Amino acid sequence: MKRISYISIILIILFLGIIGNAQQNRPEESTKTKIGCLFPLSGSKEAFGTEALSGALIAIDAFEPNFANQEIELLIEDTKDDAQVTKYKVKRLVERGASSIFGTLTKPEAAAAADAAQKLGIPIILMNRGAEFTNSGEFVFHNSTDPDSEIKKLLDFARINAGINCFSCLSPDNPYGNEYSKAFEMQLETLGLKAPCRVYSNDSVDFKGHILALKASLGGEPNSCAIFIPDFPKRLKILLPQIFFWELDKVKFLGTEGWCNRELHEDIPLYVKNALFTCPFWLDDPRVEVQNFTNKFEKFFGRKPTLLAAFAYDNAKILAQCASKNPAPQAIRSCLASLTKFHGVCGLTSFSPNRRAVRNLQIFRFDGLGNIVIVQ
Repeated sequence: MKRISYISIILIILFLGIIGNAQQNRPEESTKTKIGCLFPLSGSKEAFGTEALSGALIAIDAFEPNFANQEIELLIEDTKDDAQVTKYKVKRLVERGASSIFGTLTKPEAAAAADAAQKLGIPIILMNRGAEFTNSGEFVFHNSTDPDSEIKKLLDFARINAGINCFSCLSPDNPYGNEYSKAFEMQLETLGLKAPCRVYSNDSVDFKGHILALKASLGGEPNSCAIFIPDFPKRLKILLPQIFFWELDKVKFLGTEGWCNRELHEDIPLYVKNALFTCPFWLDDPRVEVQNFTNKFEKFFGRKPTLLAAFAYDNAKILAQCASKNPAPQAIRSCLASLTKFHGVCGLTSFSPNRRAVRNLQIFRFDGLGNIVIVQ
């Protein structure tokens, strides 16, 4: 994937005049409505932060000829993937005139930002995986991936529509895999079922032991069973052929957005024919808003956008829509709370009473031609 660095983005936005006097210790002089964004733009999470920022820049039409006439100004702060820095940067954005904020990609960042935003009375939309920090108070919202809701959707469909009555789990030993496997186990418990996840290391290439243990636990009816694997194409292309080699070819697979990639069907079509997966953002989605976003992103960055860029795009658009009605923080908070049927690139969005995004989650599979198609 072609990656645009933080330095490159800074040069772009300095040229466009987005940052202005960001480093000055005085409020910025502008009549525009200011929306703050918090991303880790340096350190180990820099690549993720710059990807999210790229989506946000597309949302505010930063590369369009009429950008100078836009009513929204994006204020950017680097969290450095540090909770204490994040807490300070929330305060800094308020000092710079932000009337709302979105961002924070890790749990420590999100927890710090939620606490600071609630105390300062400024609405914030968090973008970490999982929505637990909305409990911080009425100003804290969440719109990003949510393992609990995604897995509930998968399990409901698998049980009711696909005839699956037994489950197992293989998961990578990393933050992504651990969060999804934990959510999988918890959702199964609510159904009175139990299937502890077998965890493999990030450098695993031989999965024989895990697969044979799963095979033994599934018994003699693998065609009514499913294995949940929250991973991405690079490792799936190694893992799935081994599952078939050890004669688990009848089992179905359940996956997360990592499976929503045509590369899998192109390289290992036989092994993904029984897969069902969630896909919050779908590159081939024919909706106009998705194709416009995808085309603009590819035009300016030379590659397709990821799910992270898509969520940043949506959150910037949501806050801009609310701010256009009334830019006061309390008014934006009320607008978010009453938001209904926002047509974002990640689906139709509203917020629940506990301020967590509600969207029309869908289930996908590969058809015989390798296209990603909606099952439900």
